Amino acid sequence: MKRACFVAVLVLVFACTKTETTTDSAAADSAANTTTVANDVNATIDFSGLVTHVLGPYQRAVVVYSTTHPHKVTVRDTSLKTEAKTIMSAFPGGSCIDNKCSFLLQYMSLQLLNAKKEPLSGDLKYTDGTFERRVTDLDAIDPVAFTAENLAPEVTGDVKEGSTISWGYVDLRGGEATTTALPCQGRLAVQGTTGFSEFSGGTTVNYPPLAGGGFLRVIATSGGKPMTYDIPFTGPDVLIEVDNNLNSNAPHFHEYDKLTTAAGHTLPNVVLDQQSQACRDAIGGSGGVPGCTDTRTKAPSSGTK
Repeated sequence: MKRACFVAVLVLVFACTKTETTTDSAAADSAANTTTVANDVNATIDFSGLVTHVLGPYQRAVVVYSTTHPHKVTVRDTSLKTEAKTIMSAFPGGSCIDNKCSFLLQYMSLQLLNAKKEPLSGDLKYTDGTFERRVTDLDAIDPVAFTAENLAPEVTGDVKEGSTISWGYVDLRGGEATTTALPCQGRLAVQGTTGFSEFSGGTTVNYPPLAGGGFLRVIATSGGKPMTYDIPFTGPDVLIEVDNNLNSNAPHFHEYDKLTTAAGHTLPNVVLDQQSQACRDAIGGSGGVPGCTDTRTKAPSSGTK
């Protein structure tokens, strides 16, 4: 049985449906004016499910529009402030219970900031080998199609409301990625190999402690205009979970094709180990579609990407 390789582009090709966003401007102003948080913050981004896709030069997980794969973001903080809850509750699908807020990742970008509201520096690292070993290498694809000049404008940051590529990405700079294994093994058919290998069941990106606190910057579209919200962390431990909806049986690797404007490139098929009970369970429950990574930009020997 062949299935297309679903990418929720990252690290994580996320998918979404468009919804009008309403916000509380007073709460947004209050959050934007909050510049310091007392505690150091240990921040983690956890991408659950079958997808992980990092675009090399942009160090980000790109969200690809697909109505059958709405991605939910959950922010868990030991002491979320009222203004932070107000902002997140106003996003599409937003709700808060105790110190946990969830919303749908629709037409927006996420970025971690330090206490001075500066973006984190340094490339994403993956030094323990799990990312390279478990996230499917797509080198078989035409490499020219995914060079910077051929990427869709939304990938680089020129995001438009209503685009088939949702607004827009999760910035991953400065963290270190580790990847768990999906029980179901498979292989890329285009590689012509007979053996099966591990696929990604999810990727976690851990960050060094943010001295003095930090923020989650959310840029969301409202009425066709980007609106910026800086959500303060109070820590000391903050977990941002991105759930890519494992309960879809549809193969969605074709969504990956939207990341490039180049025509004529080919996409690989995936062959799963149909003798494996784990694969049969995965196919029945979630489609059994492994995650993928773009390796058009080769990693330097330091292990960063």
